[in-house]
Amino acid sequence: MVSTLGGERKIATMLFADLVGSTRLATQLDPEDLRGRLEPFFEAARNALEQHGGTVEKYIGDAVMAVFGAPVAHGDDPDRAVAAGLAVAERVSELDGELAVRVGIETGEVLAMTGAGDLRVTGEAVNAAARLQQAAQPGEVLVGERAAQACRRARLEANGAVEAKGIPGALGAYRALAVEPEAEPSGIPLIGRDDDLDMLRLIARRAARERLPQLVTVIGESGIGKTRLGAELFRELRSDPDPWRTMGGRSPPYGEGIAFWALGEMLRDAAGLPPDAAPNAVEKSLRELLSELGAEDGSSLASDLTIAIRGKPDCDAEDALKRAWRRFVSLLASEGPLAIGVDDAHWADEGTLELLEDVAYGLHDAPIVVLCTSRPELAERRPEFGRVARNNTQLELLPLDRDAATRLAELLLPEDHRADARRIAD
Repeated sequence: MVSTLGGERKIATMLFADLVGSTRLATQLDPEDLRGRLEPFFEAARNALEQHGGTVEKYIGDAVMAVFGAPVAHGDDPDRAVAAGLAVAERVSELDGELAVRVGIETGEVLAMTGAGDLRVTGEAVNAAARLQQAAQPGEVLVGERAAQACRRARLEANGAVEAKGIPGALGAYRALAVEPEAEPSGIPLIGRDDDLDMLRLIARRAARERLPQLVTVIGESGIGKTRLGAELFRELRSDPDPWRTMGGRSPPYGEGIAFWALGEMLRDAAGLPPDAAPNAVEKSLRELLSELGAEDGSSLASDLTIAIRGKPDCDAEDALKRAWRRFVSLLASEGPLAIGVDDAHWADEGTLELLEDVAYGLHDAPIVVLCTSRPELAERRPEFGRVARNNTQLELLPLDRDAATRLAELLLPEDHRADARRIAD
C-alpha cells in the first residue's frame, strides 16, 4: 500500500453487479412502484457484499459497485468477492423470478480515497470489472485474469476473452462456479513442531493435575501450522489412557450470522452432530447429553445453549446463553478433562471471546484447556485477551527451520521431484 496525496494506492478487488430486466420494468411502472420493486435487490446485494467483507462504494442506477481490500484488506479478498458475487446472484434469483443479475470482478491497483465517511475508488480494475459485468450472461459471475490468479478457493472455468471498450487488448474471463471451503489438514506427519507440542502437552497435564483451567493462544501468520498443531494435541488427548473430551469450532472470516458461530460448531461437536446440524436437532441431542450428565434443568439449558445457533440474540438472550455455557462446560469437566478449541480466533466475535475468557478465568476445580489459534491481528484488535490471569499462555509459532522445511517439502512432492526439496525450502 502506497500513500498519495488525498488517497492510498492499494491492491483491491472490484465487483460490479447489474440488474437484468429492470429497464423493461421501468417502462411498465411509475417511479415509486419501480423503486419499491428494486429496493429488495439493493438490500440483498448490500447484505451479501458486507457479509463477505466488502464495502459498497456506490450505486449507479440499477447497478452496485463494491470493493474488497479497501479500506480494510484481507488475505483472501478475491475469494471473498467471488463468494459475494455468487451470493448476490442467488439471492436476486430467489427474490424475483423476473430479475437476474450480472456480475463482473477484477483485481488490480486502485487509488482509494476516504472522506466524510465515503469511499471513492478509481483505477483500471474498476473499468475492467464494469466491462466484465457487461459481458456476463444473466445470473453469471465473470472473473478477470488477475482476480482469477489471486483466488485460492474459488472454482472457475475459462470463459474466453472479452473485448472491452476503452481497455487495450481483450480481457481474460473466467466463469465462477463456487467457492470451496478451506481444505482439511493433510495426512502428512507433524514436522518441526516437537517443542511446541511438548509445551501444549505440559499445559494439558497441568490443567488435569491442578484442576485449573488453562487458556492457550497459539499465534502465527497464515499457513504456518497453527491449526495442525492444535489438531495434533487434540488427537493425542482423545487417545490418552484417561481420554479427554474435546469439542472444537472455527470462526469464519465472513458470512451471515457469524456471531457465536464457533460456539455453535462447538455445541454440535459436543452433541456428536455434523457442523450443519439444524438447531432443533442440536437442542434435542444436547438435552440428552445434559440428562446423562445429571442436569435436572437439561431442557432449559439446552434451549438456552442453542441461542448461539438461532440468530443474533438480544441482550437478555445473550445473558441466558452465557449462564448456560458456563454451566454446560462445568458439567462436562466434572466428568473428566475437557479440551475446548477455537480455530481462527482473530475472526471471533466479542461475545465468543468473552465466553472463552469466562470459562478460563471463572471456573475452578475444573480440568479444562481452552486452545485458541490466531493470527497476530487478535493482539492488535483485543490486546487484553488472555493476559489478565496467571493461567494463560501465549505461544508464537515461528517459521520452520531449513531442515524441517526440506523434510516437509520431500513429503509433499511427488517422488520423482524430491530432489527439488532443498531448493523449494530455501
